[in-house]
Amino acid sequence: MVSGSGRVLTIPSMKQKFWRFILARVLIARVAGGKATVFRERWYREARLSPLTPPGWVFGLAWLLNYATSSWAASVFSSKTGDPERRRGILLWLLQAGMTSVWTRIFGDLKRPDWALQCLVLAWLLGIATAARFRGNSTAGWWMAPLCLWLTLAIELNAEFLVRNPDRLRARGGTPAWQ
Repeated sequence: MVSGSGRVLTIPSMKQKFWRFILARVLIARVAGGKATVFRERWYREARLSPLTPPGWVFGLAWLLNYATSSWAASVFSSKTGDPERRRGILLWLLQAGMTSVWTRIFGDLKRPDWALQCLVLAWLLGIATAARFRGNSTAGWWMAPLCLWLTLAIELNAEFLVRNPDRLRARGGTPAWQ
């Protein structure tokens, strides 16, 4: 394709788009997300956790898989979809990426699992909406499935944390009791 100025325009390959989306996803996690060390902090280690809580190493592996599969979904979708549909789909993808990243800041930095649960439910809804938007485009919607499944488990773990640790939710002056 040639631009009005005579320059040759290239369309990024799906592989290039994938690397751009994964870089964007990592940057969103870094900027919006809090410290991932929350699971090593005393207030979390001493809490009563769901029996479904996986070993700590699973979280890093799961998020690596989720970043990769959701980034691949976005690259497939953006490669096979034209504007303005592409912009709407990628906006949904960016919103769910931001919301899943903000959860860490709310749960870990603010130590507010009650607010974090609301954040997760919104992230899950955005993930489902993104998958539905992407679904009309071959396999892109299915590549969102691992993220949606992981967020379903995360909602259970977060909700169970709230149920099993009511003593930690008594607020004093708006601050959680464990701060």
